[in-house]
Amino acid sequence: FNASIDPAHTGITAALGTATVAASTPTPNVTGVVDVQEAILQANFANSDKFTLAGLTYTAGAASTPTAAQVVAEIVAFATFGTAGTLGTITGTLTSGYSVAAKVGSPGTLQFTADAPGAKVALIASNETPAGAVGTISPNPTVGRTAVARIDNIAFGGDFVVGQQVTLTVGGQPLSPQFVVKPEHMGATAAATRTNVATAIKDAFNLSTNAAHTGITAGVTVAGVLTLTADVAGTDFTATMVAETGVLSFTADTAGKPFTTSVATTSTITAALRNTQPNVEAVSGEAVVKTDETFSNNGKFLRSGELKISLSNLGVVTSNFTTTDRKVFPLTGVLDQAAGTVTFQATGDNSKILSDVLTYTFKSNNGSAVPLAGRSLVLDVAVTGSIPVMGTGDLIINGVTINSSYAVDDALSPPTMPRVALSRRRRLSTGRRQRLALTPWSTQIR
Repeated sequence: FNASIDPAHTGITAALGTATVAASTPTPNVTGVVDVQEAILQANFANSDKFTLAGLTYTAGAASTPTAAQVVAEIVAFATFGTAGTLGTITGTLTSGYSVAAKVGSPGTLQFTADAPGAKVALIASNETPAGAVGTISPNPTVGRTAVARIDNIAFGGDFVVGQQVTLTVGGQPLSPQFVVKPEHMGATAAATRTNVATAIKDAFNLSTNAAHTGITAGVTVAGVLTLTADVAGTDFTATMVAETGVLSFTADTAGKPFTTSVATTSTITAALRNTQPNVEAVSGEAVVKTDETFSNNGKFLRSGELKISLSNLGVVTSNFTTTDRKVFPLTGVLDQAAGTVTFQATGDNSKILSDVLTYTFKSNNGSAVPLAGRSLVLDVAVTGSIPVMGTGDLIINGVTINSSYAVDDALSPPTMPRVALSRRRRLSTGRRQRLALTPWSTQIR
């Protein structure tokens, strides 16, 4: 098509959409895990046995020999309710970010549970008397892990064209309405267009009210990569992107130039025509309040009658001249949108009405020509030709005013000299015959 020399194809450029999509997940979702650590105490405590763990120090009483389960119970009561021990003394404050309890099924084991997901430093016992008062501290049953928000990257390649559809599906739900590349997305370069498309999709997605899209925020990097990020770390999602293929776009080289396109399908090829950007012309906001009529070389109208000029917003001029005997002559006018003029050459049918070139200039109230691109208007012009038609009062016979003459009253005389019509009207009003000797420019009859 771009190599075609057909005049109907000039001024229009065809482009094939070759855009590609490459999706990746540079930062996968990581679910947060709450840290849990356990410490098994020695079976029995004797006088003054003690240890420090997780900010708390426990010392057995002089006259008591608490079991591991009793020591665990007193530590839990102190950390949770501030209750002092009866079999030993407890001092200090439980390490921030933890709670403590007896392990279910193992009452002699202290179980420390973090308040929130995240990696924690292993707890270490100190001041143990005797050594080994606190057994192995194990990260059991779980090791703390910090949640990470998923980030998906969608990078575009190739060329987008106007009318190409791009489908983004997140959480199994497509972005609606369907995103379509529009003229305003086209940039000076292919890279600029890809960035514009990514930005437009980002804006549309962030405005989506679909429940599957909430909790995810779209963004665009300086390189034009579309990003999707979970608002809450540890909350996973799925996303896919597809760019339509096989899209051929036709664009007018000059803004405001209309054209038509049609496609046909075959048994093996299907096609759909989408007009995503109708032709739009810039229209002057000035009102047309007057017209100037200009003949070249002192030209003139050869007939009397009415000239009607119709101009469509597509720049089509339709003109007809209706003579006083109701004959219609189609005239050919040429529109100059920028100059605000319609011009009639004195050729063809035009020469039956015009002696030379006639131009109408459409003007605003300040006298300047109004551009006519995209404008529709109608101009009616009453025309008195080289031999004027007589009107009411132009002729008085014996004190009686003769009304306007019409060519249909006289099939013999020229249209501008209806003598018989005048005589007939005079006879009807006076009952007498009159002989009239008229010339085209007579103003009195004696």
